[in-house]
Amino acid sequence: MLSTGYKICIHLDYEDCLAKGMTVMKAKNTIRKMWSLTQKEVDAIVEEQEQFLEDSSQGELVWV
Repeated sequence: MLSTGYKICIHLDYEDCLAKGMTVMKAKNTIRKMWSLTQKEVDAIVEEQEQFLEDSSQGELVWV
C-alpha cells in the first residue's frame, strides 16, 4: 500500500502529463510505466486524488 505522499506525487505527475497535452489514457499509461504500477493501481490513485480535490477546498488556487 502506497503512502499518501506517494499518491500525491503520482497524481502530480499525472496532472503534468495532462498539462503536456496527453490524453487521459496516455497519461495513465505513462504514470503506470514511470512508477511501475498496475493499471488498476493507477486508476485507483487518480480516482482517489480527484475525489479528494473535489470534496475539499485543498488544492484550489485562490487569487486575492
